[in-house]
Amino acid sequence: RGLKGALAADASRPRPHTDADSAGAFAGLRGSLALLAARRHLKEWHNANSLPPWMTNIDEGSPKGAALVLGQALKPDGTPSQVLLDRAALAKTLLDEGKVSKVIASGGDPAGVGHTEAFQIASVLKNAGVPAGSIILESQATTTAENIWFSMRWLPKGTGQLYIVTSDFHMARATYIVNETLNYFYRSLEEAYRDDPRWAS
Repeated sequence: RGLKGALAADASRPRPHTDADSAGAFAGLRGSLALLAARRHLKEWHNANSLPPWMTNIDEGSPKGAALVLGQALKPDGTPSQVLLDRAALAKTLLDEGKVSKVIASGGDPAGVGHTEAFQIASVLKNAGVPAGSIILESQATTTAENIWFSMRWLPKGTGQLYIVTSDFHMARATYIVNETLNYFYRSLEEAYRDDPRWAS
């Protein structure tokens, strides 16, 4: 259960806490509805994504980090928005500073522009000089909950720190949803494998 509690709150520069942050933490009725939808999806994904804990790449307490870049809707012509460019730039900074060894670019093509948000994130990173071998594509996700759920299978071996790379306006909601998704994941593992002798926790 190494990533539980190892979630990095933000990949951007520190900023003062504001009333807007508090208001965004639970995002009112819209956020509640989104979370309910996410939980329904999680129940559907459970069988397809369960993985025995001794087969995961999570290493509790490891300093090895990975960055998960959350996708953002592409423009109608398929080019990335400034929001997505900024997120890619933050991920490159984490690589340059040695805080992460891999970047997971996450996002499908919900807008139907012909290529995925993950592809565009990876393209921006490669154009900025990031080696292709440092980028992992997760091209299915269409929601924040799916970003983390589908990306767990791609975490590099030995990962102990996960940096969620998103925007200031999205961080409170993203952190809440990511934590809820990870908690669901760990509860599912505990229920399924707590009596298995191969799981030494």
